[in-house]
Amino acid sequence: AVLAFGPHSSASESELATLGGVERFIVLTSHIGGLADVANIVIPVASWAESHGTFTNAAGRSQTYKRAIAPPPGVEAGWRALTALGRALGQDLGFQRVQDVRGAMRPAAADAAATTEARP
Repeated sequence: AVLAFGPHSSASESELATLGGVERFIVLTSHIGGLADVANIVIPVASWAESHGTFTNAAGRSQTYKRAIAPPPGVEAGWRALTALGRALGQDLGFQRVQDVRGAMRPAAADAAATTEARP
């Protein structure tokens, strides 16, 4: 099985077509796009405007935002949809609140921040 978030990919159409042959290709997305077109399971998730969240701006600083509009009925934030999918597959990810997700991401974010790009 392959799991992807979001509607788009930098893969070419022929590369995406190979994903169509995967037995279970699941995409969690708020919009249609190349990935959703070839997935055999598409789970709708709230868009950035329909959820609370955090992003990293161009200066490298994290900023939080609040949702502007409510998502359609039955549509959840991506982390909630992923947690529900995990439970449905018998895997408890242990996330009850968005703070749990952020806590789980902190070690990876610290590792990424400590990584520097090699200069030519």
